Amino acid sequence: MRVQPCDQERYRTIVEAGEFLDELLEGTCRVPITKTMDLGDPDGFDRAVARLAAKLRVRTGKLDESMVRSILEHLNVDWGSLGEDRWQALIAEALSAAAQHLREIKGAVQPIFLKAAPEVVQAARDQVRRARRLTIAADFNAVDRRIVRHLQTSEANYVRDEYGRRHQRFSEGARRIVARGVGEGLGRKDIAQDLERAAQAVIAGRDSFYWEVVAGSFIGRGRSFAQLSSFAEAGIERYRISATLDQATTNTCRYLDGKTFSVRRGLGIFDQVEADSENIREHNPWLRERGDSIFIERAGQRVPIAQVVRSGFGVRDDRGEYAQARSEQELEGLNIGFPPVPRQLP
Repeated sequence: MRVQPCDQERYRTIVEAGEFLDELLEGTCRVPITKTMDLGDPDGFDRAVARLAAKLRVRTGKLDESMVRSILEHLNVDWGSLGEDRWQALIAEALSAAAQHLREIKGAVQPIFLKAAPEVVQAARDQVRRARRLTIAADFNAVDRRIVRHLQTSEANYVRDEYGRRHQRFSEGARRIVARGVGEGLGRKDIAQDLERAAQAVIAGRDSFYWEVVAGSFIGRGRSFAQLSSFAEAGIERYRISATLDQATTNTCRYLDGKTFSVRRGLGIFDQVEADSENIREHNPWLRERGDSIFIERAGQRVPIAQVVRSGFGVRDDRGEYAQARSEQELEGLNIGFPPVPRQLP
């Protein structure tokens, strides 16, 4: 199922309701519920991401609200009677006091990742065995077990980093809100209401699809690494990325379509992120799009990958055209090769 923007809120509500019933049955009635993941199909991948994101959102919703309340309690002051130097100190104190809630959020999502990691790796392994008819064992190999352990522990770094970015954005916005409010002669109550709206949007993430990003990263990396592990076990040396070129396919996926990469090199990327999970995005960077540019960010700098000359977005079976594009060897040197997930062998 592909969700259009106008339907996303209703879709989210439906998924969250399903997750609530699942948790009720699992936790209260102790009825095991097994969800079969089809990670080789775009719709199956989307469903898996939606379910995991909904579970994460349900588990963290009340904790986000507690964090917001804690911050707002520290900021419920008469700003007009304070100097500007004190404004910044109060905002910093409020965010520091919220650190306890961040630890609670990380503790709440960790059991979800612990359970989901082996399910994702098993689903990816099963899909490769079925679709490629590879002669590999049904059970996990040593690399698979390492991938599971990595997934179970590394995602907390993304959660920590994201809330750090949220706190920074709120800090900057709160100073602007206070300065504007005091300058306009607003009272304590009006400024408090503006700060609350900002905290709900930024700290609680009401206006974002953050957990979909987390779930997509978690499942995408798990699927990619598990597939590479299966390829290596079957003696496959290289794989080709085959993107689904429909109207919704991004320019990035169209650019990568048809390119081949080394299985050994891909598993080498896993070795790097496993050894230094604090810097996953340095070792396994995300391809990003801004306007006509495809790039990665490394050490705080933008590294260009390709320039879109003619976009194929919105058209089926059209890769588009690109200039100043990196070669396959250059992409491998930058640790780029997935996601998207390899679906076709050369």
